Amino acid sequence: MTPQPLLVIVGETCSGKTDLSLTLAKRFNGAIISADSVAIRRKMDIGSSKPSAKEQSEVPHYLIDIIDPSEEFSVALYKQKALKAIRNIGDNNKLAILVGGSGLYINSVIYDYRFRENLNKYQRDLLETLDIQKLKEIGTDSGLAIKSIDLNNKRRLIRLIETGHIRRKDLNKARGNTLIIGLYNSKENKKELIKKRVEKMINDGLEKEVQALRSEYGYNDKIFCNIGYKEWIPYFNNQICLDEVISNIVKDTSNLAKKQKTWFRRNKSIRWFNYPLQKHLIVELVTSFISNEHFN
Repeated sequence: MTPQPLLVIVGETCSGKTDLSLTLAKRFNGAIISADSVAIRRKMDIGSSKPSAKEQSEVPHYLIDIIDPSEEFSVALYKQKALKAIRNIGDNNKLAILVGGSGLYINSVIYDYRFRENLNKYQRDLLETLDIQKLKEIGTDSGLAIKSIDLNNKRRLIRLIETGHIRRKDLNKARGNTLIIGLYNSKENKKELIKKRVEKMINDGLEKEVQALRSEYGYNDKIFCNIGYKEWIPYFNNQICLDEVISNIVKDTSNLAKKQKTWFRRNKSIRWFNYPLQKHLIVELVTSFISNEHFN
């Protein structure tokens, strides 16, 4: 059976994903499913650049503010909730639009990833005692696509092994009836956009948001492993000044953008556009997709 139509919008940070998704959702009666590993968490609003309350009132949004900041969450659970959202949106005769820069979340939906159930706590405790090199060896021997994650992040390596997801063979099983649009902009423009984005976060009260999270949850690793939050730790410990915090957020965001670019460029199914210069071409392509002129 042909799956429900799904429009996917991916790209680096500050590539225009939110703007385009809102435009297309309004034009084609769509609803947006967030694929952002930070935006799923409540109280982490400014640092994750969540859509504003006004934007969320104009277009239905799914998978934003669904868990507490310190709560455990997995790619397997994200896939389960995203597939349910796609069904609900289709049942309401709307176009499902999956939007984000979290490559694991995106791929869990558009590829046939499989996950283990009933994770073993003993296994986790054992994996915690191993070094990164040994974890890489286990992942490789198990046939897992370890290169799809940050290989220097021990927590993510352990989660990959635990859940058994992203096997290399799964990457060949793409979802049908799906259009994937990728956005990019010039290197110079991207740098300026990132700087302006961070400046806006500061002006909107990012320091106050992070301080409130620290007061309530301490330096919880679910919160302070994320860009926009982890850079404040030395600041609160009186080790660096505010200007250095801002500089570090810009630097880390730029590095993230490079990783996102590398991740998404591996997917040959993505149709790439320079946004917003080629916005009209995107609208034409989505129109064709919806009318089934070129897609099944």
